[in-house]
Amino acid sequence: MAHKKGSKRPTPAVILSDSDSDSSSQSSGSGDDSSSSDIESIPSPQIKAKPRKEARKHAKKVAKKGNRGGSHESNSRRGTSPRDQCLHIARWIPRGIDMFCSLRDVFCTANLVRQDEAPQDLSEPEDEAAKKERKEMLAHLTKDVQEHHMNTFQRIVLLAPHLGVLARGNKKQRRELDRILAEMQDIIGQIRSEDASHLKPFIGRYAAADPDNNGLHPPIYSDHSKSRARMGMNHPQLAGMLCPIKHMKSYQEKPRKVQAQLQNGEIKVHASVWPALAYAGDPPGKDFDPDNVQEGFLQGYLLK
Repeated sequence: MAHKKGSKRPTPAVILSDSDSDSSSQSSGSGDDSSSSDIESIPSPQIKAKPRKEARKHAKKVAKKGNRGGSHESNSRRGTSPRDQCLHIARWIPRGIDMFCSLRDVFCTANLVRQDEAPQDLSEPEDEAAKKERKEMLAHLTKDVQEHHMNTFQRIVLLAPHLGVLARGNKKQRRELDRILAEMQDIIGQIRSEDASHLKPFIGRYAAADPDNNGLHPPIYSDHSKSRARMGMNHPQLAGMLCPIKHMKSYQEKPRKVQAQLQNGEIKVHASVWPALAYAGDPPGKDFDPDNVQEGFLQGYLLK
């Protein structure tokens, strides 16, 4: 019979003879017997419990790993603590806010100004002795200095709010504030020194008012170690620029004597005094008037 196109071809049936079926049944039966005998001959595995000592050692290892993980986690959290954020902000204060910033003076002045401007509580009148002491301390600071410190304080607290929280806190928090400010001040000094060290090769070019026609005497060369050793207070002209402005008149009269006082520390140079280079004139601070300290202030040629 012919199959239609596309129809499946039937699978041929496999016909076994009686002898084949008997042999196959015998072989299957013998296989079952051999497999069962083989299974019975395989010894069953024995599961031994760990001794107590080994179990204790294993538990200790797990505990140590857990402790290490916990310490690592605490270290990672410590890296983002408010204190570390404040120390990170300290690196940018001399670069973006105030190069000669004194954090202790800034926060002290800000605290006094806020207390002085705070509305009085009639139910709890302020101690007259404390009020008088605050007024006397603020009297030593001009309005410009107070505004400068308040502006610096607000910018720092904006970047590091944790400092503002500590400044308004209790005695314990204020002690913590003093510790953090001391660490931040050290960082500010380090950053200022690092930045200033990169300027050393170029001081000879920019320190003089007219470097093309009248440079420093003696000159400073960036590739000469002996000339670099005469920088700062060791150079007669640079010492005059770094001299505190209130001693500038004495420096003009007796430059060698005042330079020696600057070198041995008899005349203190710190962040709270302005150097002569901040004032106009050639040399800087030449026309400084002690009775009018604002005249020529921040008009030095190095600042332009």
